[in-house]
Amino acid sequence: LESARTQRLLQPSRDVASPLKLLFVGTLLRHKGVHLVIEAILAAPAAAVELRIIGDPASGGQYCADLQQSSGMDGRIQWAGRCAPEALELHYQWCDALVFPSLWDENGPLVFKEARYCGIPVAAHDIGGLCSHDSDHRFGWIIPESTPEAWREWLNAVLLETSRYRPAEAEAPTAEQFAQRMLFHYQEILAE
Repeated sequence: LESARTQRLLQPSRDVASPLKLLFVGTLLRHKGVHLVIEAILAAPAAAVELRIIGDPASGGQYCADLQQSSGMDGRIQWAGRCAPEALELHYQWCDALVFPSLWDENGPLVFKEARYCGIPVAAHDIGGLCSHDSDHRFGWIIPESTPEAWREWLNAVLLETSRYRPAEAEAPTAEQFAQRMLFHYQEILAE
């Protein structure tokens, strides 16, 4: 990942005329929310956007089969299948942003941390385990609702920006810092 990070930090702003390149990496199950991004893209046929989906379609069952069928005719959506960990770096180098549309609380997912380490902005919902640990929103964008409409509004806004990505202004937290933040949040909850 070091070369992906170096390349990202040295890369100039993207040309607004080029397609916005979005990357999803994860399990292809409903609670991971990739359908929200797919539906947003399908509802905006003129949007200059590409979505690359990394994940094992076989693990997604009927949910994934339905998504592949509904998006099959749209060339902007690419189903890349499984990816060896060492090959993930190439996908990080390709993308402008990582989409993380998870519908449930996450516990510090590795993909989110890797993207931040490489300076790749992340679009995510304001859910536990992600946004609650970054009050300045330095990681990218918060999507306010878990709906295709909210993701489409975000796409429309990002497509108008002259700078396609916002490099992380700070390094990803250490394991100790992360544990301290989690402890703080649990203590707040218990106090309530």
